[in-house]
Amino acid sequence: MITKFAYWTRQSCFAFLSSVCLCSMAQAQGLTQSFSDNLKGGGNGPEMVMIPAGSFTMGDRNGNGPDDEKPAKRVNLKSYAMSRFEVTFAEFDRFVAAVSKRPPSDDNFGRGNMPVINITWEDASGYVHWLSQQTGHTYRLPTEAQWEFAARAGSDSTYFWGTDVNQACFYANVADATAGTSHNGWLQVSCEDGYSGPAPVGQFPSNPFGVHDLIGNVYEWVQDCYSDNYEVLPEDGRAHENSYCRKRVARGGGWTSPAWHLRASHRQAFPENERRQTLGFRVVRELNAQELSQLGQNNGRGGNPQDQLALYK
Repeated sequence: MITKFAYWTRQSCFAFLSSVCLCSMAQAQGLTQSFSDNLKGGGNGPEMVMIPAGSFTMGDRNGNGPDDEKPAKRVNLKSYAMSRFEVTFAEFDRFVAAVSKRPPSDDNFGRGNMPVINITWEDASGYVHWLSQQTGHTYRLPTEAQWEFAARAGSDSTYFWGTDVNQACFYANVADATAGTSHNGWLQVSCEDGYSGPAPVGQFPSNPFGVHDLIGNVYEWVQDCYSDNYEVLPEDGRAHENSYCRKRVARGGGWTSPAWHLRASHRQAFPENERRQTLGFRVVRELNAQELSQLGQNNGRGGNPQDQLALYK
């Protein structure tokens, strides 16, 4: 059976993405839609994956999480595009060379296809501003709602793969037995993922939306100002912003993360100028009215993600 998500993936791809250089069916059973925008300076931007419109319950659904994940709130989202992978050193180094900015340290983990680390929220914001100028499209950091919706990928379980944290090493780069061999016997999750530090992007299976490494590898900056509860969270998926923003949110956990930090609802908060070897980011691209119309989703109210993802169950 072809679901709604698979249908518009197959039928709308080339008509909708006439201005981009790549449109291919890849990952989750060949049904995810991806593209890369052309850069004015030559070459391509990050590979982007289409995320379907939908509604979901954001935050602590089981009542056992910290207060800053409460109250759980229903959020409605329009379709958007998200980078398939975390932004890499290769992608970020191209930006810093173009704007004559000092490149961040890789702390001897390597560059190229490794996720960029040691970048501040301000650095990440500078990259998406440059990417928007280069492509003529609106790129930005994900909102918390967009990030969590993509990370859950239609799942109601603790982790997108289920409830067993000891399966984490198949899906994510986490604080595991491999890391314990290099970090004084440190062991947080009883499995082995093969990496004692950050891994090159895309080494672990994607989630059902075709996105890799949302959980684990490195924490990811998002757009939102940190708030200690979800009372102020917009219900339409926009970022929470205020004029006295002292900290920004990071999501997803990383290669140093215990099981508790691998939940889709887990939040961390850091000052905008914080740099860490466990902290990177990914990007989203907004879809304009014409693009949304061609996908038949102008109203911003998609179907149930579980219905759209029935083919993957």
